[in-house]
Amino acid sequence: MSKTETARQLALQTIAQKQSTEHIQQVQESQEKNNPQVDEERALLIQTLEQMQLNATANTKFLREMTASQQQALQRITALENKANNQQAVTRRWRNIVLLTLTAIVMLILIYKVIPVLR
Repeated sequence: MSKTETARQLALQTIAQKQSTEHIQQVQESQEKNNPQVDEERALLIQTLEQMQLNATANTKFLREMTASQQQALQRITALENKANNQQAVTRRWRNIVLLTLTAIVMLILIYKVIPVLR
């Protein structure tokens, strides 16, 4: 066989394979179109995808609400911390006042009772 004949045979085989592949695809598409099971599967897939989309929307809404709830909780915690810090400051002030008062009383006792006895 000559090179031209071989090339011609290869070209014919390629064309035949392409036509065969196209025919197989057409048959498959035709079978899918006429097959009720494929339609059911397609409908089920569409339904599943729609349900997944609804779930994703619900999850997004839940996450937004959760974020808002967390922000409110954080604000409450911050307010409670501020209140506790203020109460601690007031307690420290009163403690200092009491200590200063006791120190003054002790100093007065020392000045009027103990020092005259020591002279």
